[in-house]
Amino acid sequence: MFEKGSFRPVQSTKLVDDVVNQIQQKISTGIISPGDKLPPEPELMQLFNVGRSTIREAVRVLVHAGLLEKR
Repeated sequence: MFEKGSFRPVQSTKLVDDVVNQIQQKISTGIISPGDKLPPEPELMQLFNVGRSTIREAVRVLVHAGLLEKR
């Protein structure tokens, strides 16, 4: 029915990935230092112009990667 090559891979960036990448970059460049606190969820939501679930998932990913510590 479908021939090989009739589709091309989708190149889409999820909002979560974008938030993770931006925070990760701030950590790697030293803008966010060990022990620094991130702004509260409502402020992050405004800064990134995304919903609460996106911020929570991004934080979850960064915690799992060992880049953030949730307290």
